[in-house]
Amino acid sequence: MLRVAALLALAACGDNLEVFGEPASIDITFPSVANRKLDLLLQIDDSAAGGAEVQNALAQSLPALLEALSSVTGSLPDLHVGIITSDLGTLGSGDPAPGPSIGQIGNGGCVGSGKDGQLHTNGAPVTDAFLVDEDDRANGRRTNYQGTLLATLTTMIRGAGGGGCGFEQPLHATRRALGHPANQGFVRSDAHLAIVILSDEDDCSFSNPALVSSDPSVLGPLQSFRCTKEGVTCDQPLDEVGVKTGCRPRDDSAYVEGIELTRTFLSQLRPDPSSLTVAAIVGDPTPFEVDLHSPPGGGTAFAALAATCTPPMAPTSVHPGVRTAALVRSFDGRGAVTSVCSDDLAPQLREIGRLLKHPLGVICLDSSHLADSSTEVGVQPACKVAEIVDGVETAIRACPLEEDCFEVVADAAACPETTDHLRLVVRRSSMPAGGAYVRARCATAGL
Repeated sequence: MLRVAALLALAACGDNLEVFGEPASIDITFPSVANRKLDLLLQIDDSAAGGAEVQNALAQSLPALLEALSSVTGSLPDLHVGIITSDLGTLGSGDPAPGPSIGQIGNGGCVGSGKDGQLHTNGAPVTDAFLVDEDDRANGRRTNYQGTLLATLTTMIRGAGGGGCGFEQPLHATRRALGHPANQGFVRSDAHLAIVILSDEDDCSFSNPALVSSDPSVLGPLQSFRCTKEGVTCDQPLDEVGVKTGCRPRDDSAYVEGIELTRTFLSQLRPDPSSLTVAAIVGDPTPFEVDLHSPPGGGTAFAALAATCTPPMAPTSVHPGVRTAALVRSFDGRGAVTSVCSDDLAPQLREIGRLLKHPLGVICLDSSHLADSSTEVGVQPACKVAEIVDGVETAIRACPLEEDCFEVVADAAACPETTDHLRLVVRRSSMPAGGAYVRARCATAGL
């Protein structure tokens, strides 16, 4: 059994130090009492450019996610699964009325409020607007679909289609979905909420429908580069060709909303930080480069965002997901940004599954990111752990120094997706207080 050396008491955490760039620590937040209820919202790109291909890649790799969730107890948690798309037509968040329709509807065009954030079963044999597979310990599982969970969910994903609006609005659509009266019953107040965004384009949630006006006199050609210029800012000007650095979401645009709008919405919806997970499978945020593209049929070249990759599964290129990644990373240890630049999404789904096991009481540590605190064989993570009740933090010391303590053990059955199968376990002598959650901070190899 691997033991973690005794550490100093945990100070007030403040902002998390992210696991990106040159990180100092990984933060993990999970409820003190395991919660087997999981509401999983899948936000899927259904645009004409690559939507169907990323849906197919997700469907093919889906067993990896279900296997990760099943590794906890040998069965799936108490599940609600809903699917929405990024198509909100020409509806902006700052205007109650959509703008005029644009393009060819069904082939990347945008009309009205699109799919409006409503849950779609997409032809799967489901009796509700979302999939129910609830774990009733007394009476067995209650389901609302025919066939297997994998087959039904695969049909739902692949049925999302690929002709939706080319100006994708996953962040705005997520807020619409979580407050839409047509989706009533999907989100349970006592369940863990998980949001997974899948897209080969960055978020273009606009506040002003004028962003998608067909008039090029103000914002230039009606292309997705409008989303880039209005939704992202970099250390170098975006109206010049070349590689850009320090790219981040813009918060002063008159057309594209800032990501803080969605972050605030989700934080208010789930004020307990251990009850929310946000993940994304998107284009790598770097490299970020502006180049010139020639329009179909010839003509004057226009500035456009260069591809960050061209995966085998997609006929079109993938572009950097700067805004989406920034939103996910703002949720610290409750989020994961993974790459869509592959035709096999199983590793990405295993990583997301690892996060989704946290509310179920299984904390699997990826030792490839962690600093080694010992000369013994294997990685001995250096972690600080505290329990938070009503905003007050109390340090939990390493076993066996206290009766209530934590340790890191090898558990291949619960953590098959990681190399060393390390699991952080909190040992208790009594039931935690209601609403309590735990925050673990583990040093990374970057130190």
